[in-house]
Amino acid sequence: AGRVQFQKIVGGKAEPIESITAPAYDSVELKPDGNQLLLMDLKRPLNPGDKVMITLTTDGFITIEAEAEVRKN
Repeated sequence: AGRVQFQKIVGGKAEPIESITAPAYDSVELKPDGNQLLLMDLKRPLNPGDKVMITLTTDGFITIEAEAEVRKN
């Protein structure tokens, strides 16, 4: 993706957010009714069920590789 945006669902609408905070030694779940990633300016179309690799960077500049499944919004 050319750009990625964090979003949070509030009152059934997606609102852009600057970051997502994960407590130390814990995790954050990205899900349809909560925090999400919006992938924009795609190089190819994505379909529900496709798997994509994403790289997240912490505020301490640690990178985390993760596989995510594309879901229809």
